[in-house]
Amino acid sequence: MKKRLLEADLLDDWNPSVVEKTYDRGVRRVTWATNGVRPELVDLSLSNVREYLQFLNGRHYQFKLTDGSLIQVSYDIHESSSEVRQSRLVWYPCPVSFKPEEIQEFPLSELILSSPTELLNLQAPMRIDYAPSQVADNHSTTHMHLGREEFRLPVQRPLEPNRFLRLIIRTIYPSIWEQTNIFRAVEDWTGAEGLNGDDKLCGSLSWQLPIQVPRTA
Repeated sequence: MKKRLLEADLLDDWNPSVVEKTYDRGVRRVTWATNGVRPELVDLSLSNVREYLQFLNGRHYQFKLTDGSLIQVSYDIHESSSEVRQSRLVWYPCPVSFKPEEIQEFPLSELILSSPTELLNLQAPMRIDYAPSQVADNHSTTHMHLGREEFRLPVQRPLEPNRFLRLIIRTIYPSIWEQTNIFRAVEDWTGAEGLNGDDKLCGSLSWQLPIQVPRTA
């Protein structure tokens, strides 16, 4: 992911990935490195300036893009079977739009706190969770959060890191998507479909696999 973002001139800052212990025996979490205390992400249900600044100032992200948006990637993986037990993938937009030269000259947190209200963006983060152990009514195995924590759009299957990045670039940065092919190839972990009957009846997100890279002349 880092290499592709650098090639597209989208990457402003990053933290390396680390492997941490979890409460589940034999399960390790691949997530971002941090020197501080990582917040309990499941308890953060409101997307607002305060939450964004908590992530930004605490460096709670793998990647910070040139527009200030953050990407967080976490996977819980069983050591012996290499099975993904759960994952959390987040694209968090910057709450204010700035010119490139402004971000280079001033700290981003300072720019945000000093911006007039009329410049605030009303953009919601996009978060895709895979949590088979938490399945319940209106809580599908894989689901996308948009805006509110309670809004969960059922998703066909878990997303691999580069498939998630592909979704972000194609939908959020269409001009970059059109200019390069570097985001079009993705891995395929052949995750099983997790939609139930209610998911399919009430609405869900699904796609055909695998994604093929377009041939060039």
